[in-house]
Amino acid sequence: MAERENVVDFTVPYYDLVGITILMKKPKAPTSLFKFLTVLEQDVWLCILAAYFFTSFLMWVFDRWSPYSYQNNREKYKDDEEKREFNLKECLWFCMTSLTPQGGGEAPKNLSGRLVAATWWLFGFIIIASYTANLAAFLTVSRLDTPVESLDDLSKQYKIQYSPLNGSSAMTYFQRMSDIENRFY
Repeated sequence: MAERENVVDFTVPYYDLVGITILMKKPKAPTSLFKFLTVLEQDVWLCILAAYFFTSFLMWVFDRWSPYSYQNNREKYKDDEEKREFNLKECLWFCMTSLTPQGGGEAPKNLSGRLVAATWWLFGFIIIASYTANLAAFLTVSRLDTPVESLDDLSKQYKIQYSPLNGSSAMTYFQRMSDIENRFY
């Protein structure tokens, strides 16, 4: 009562749960060094890898036979500081490093190679943005995945087997609920 509270100091109850409680083992989250790869499916990673090799090969082909490339027109580009010949190794390196913030260095000299490089940059931008968004969603959803928190959750799932102690108040409760369901349904 309010009158008693003026004279006696009451504490706030720290354990105020009444009824049936559930004791569960804390779920162990599996840890993996390559968990960041599970954000996208394996088929998507394979398609990205195939696009990487295809783009590098296409850039090499265009640089190899273009009359405007450095290797086929050395006289025109003799005054340039960077004389980059796009062999297959250079094309693979250019495509890989162009996805980093540092960039891939000097782009090809020929127009077709530049168009392939620009397409690869656009593709890389979309893939990196999609990966970042999926990673944020993946980390959020994995934190929101909670185990059973109530009797209702426990009754709706089929993974965890459960039973009350024989002769306990929980067993009496479940028997009464079962009897009520049998009578009405």
